[in-house]
Amino acid sequence: MSSENFKLETRAHKNRGNVILDALKVIKLGKVYDLSVEINKNLNFNDNLNFFNILNKFTFEGRRKYFKDIERDSKISTTLEVIIGSTHSFTHVDSLCHFQYDNKVHGGYNASDLWNDSEGWINFGANETPIIIGKGLLFDIAKFLKKEKLEDNYTIELDDVIGYMDRYDIEINPGDIVFFRTGKIKDYSNDDYFEKGPGICSEVSEYLYKKGICAAGIDYFSIDPSPFHDFNNSVHIKMLYNYGCYIVESLYLEELSNDNVINFFLVCPPIKIFGSSGSWVRPVAIV
Repeated sequence: MSSENFKLETRAHKNRGNVILDALKVIKLGKVYDLSVEINKNLNFNDNLNFFNILNKFTFEGRRKYFKDIERDSKISTTLEVIIGSTHSFTHVDSLCHFQYDNKVHGGYNASDLWNDSEGWINFGANETPIIIGKGLLFDIAKFLKKEKLEDNYTIELDDVIGYMDRYDIEINPGDIVFFRTGKIKDYSNDDYFEKGPGICSEVSEYLYKKGICAAGIDYFSIDPSPFHDFNNSVHIKMLYNYGCYIVESLYLEELSNDNVINFFLVCPPIKIFGSSGSWVRPVAIV
């Protein structure tokens, strides 16, 4: 099956030149913010959807002996690891195939035509997810509501978004990327981080799409409030299936918040993992 049979063109793919050039204008200081969390096996996932482990395939001592066996006076050694983990844990981007509706993915394609049991997603997966690049906007809803963090299952409504935009005189332009800070990342190492948390409502996702965004993100592992409700009308379905907008989750936005940053230049590159419905990312904001 050839990718040529299934065309994937979203706002994050096409006509990005002018968007990127305009976005570069927000850089004034050259200060860089790392918006990712550390990937390690110590996180308490507490469910069967998220997991991570790192196996020391070749150890320091073993490889030193290996090289000495080849060359007696060798003083070198190496290590090599094997990583097993979910690409939807840690800071990651959801590919458009991550959620399906009525056995279809974005664009109306049959999921079964894009999927292979031995290889995963033949099309629309992480290897076809573009580098998300452009002007980023921080919607610090927790700070706006004068809270350290939003309550678990708090739903960010359109009134919150409009109120925030009015307060800080924000304009969303086509091609922008909107990140929501809820403060939930403060619970990142807690047992219940993956079980319950705040998110945005589908009305907000529709509003953002009509404004022309190409992607949205949040500092929780799900852009939908968790536990999930109304699956068919979820933000995941709206963004990925209906709108073709990418979702970045488990963002670290605390430093942007501490410095009262709203506008920034964003570079968010996924890993080209064939067959995967998502990818770990290390987004960088520059102001």
